[in-house]
Amino acid sequence: MILLLKRMEYSNSRICLKPNLLVRLLLCAFSLNLMACVSPSGYLEKEETAYDLDTSYHVEDHSDGFTLTIYYSHYQFWPNYDSVDRSGKAILRRIAKEIATEREKKLKPIAEESMETSLGRNGFSGLTSLTGEVRVYYK
Repeated sequence: MILLLKRMEYSNSRICLKPNLLVRLLLCAFSLNLMACVSPSGYLEKEETAYDLDTSYHVEDHSDGFTLTIYYSHYQFWPNYDSVDRSGKAILRRIAKEIATEREKKLKPIAEESMETSLGRNGFSGLTSLTGEVRVYYK
């Protein structure tokens, strides 16, 4: 790439403009790559409680149960969305059961279809993130 730019510099004046164009195209491609980094949809204005180093959650109470929202992020050199999705759903279930136990209540079974998840990845930091939400009902 550098050799190509140097060759173009020493060419006639019409080609001399091309390195500038090439640099612009490279910057544009880099910018588009940055914009392609995705992040999970967030849930704003909710006070979160830390669960562990990778997980925080928010509970919104209802008369017949509660809504649990988690934010889970995990470092992965090679992205594996399925493992983060499975882990996030397992954490949703675990936290819901712990909250119900603290409140001395029993829960109805939590169907996997009722769990809403959103996955994202930051390619620069290597973090794969999940935001998940489930409505939990008491028995």
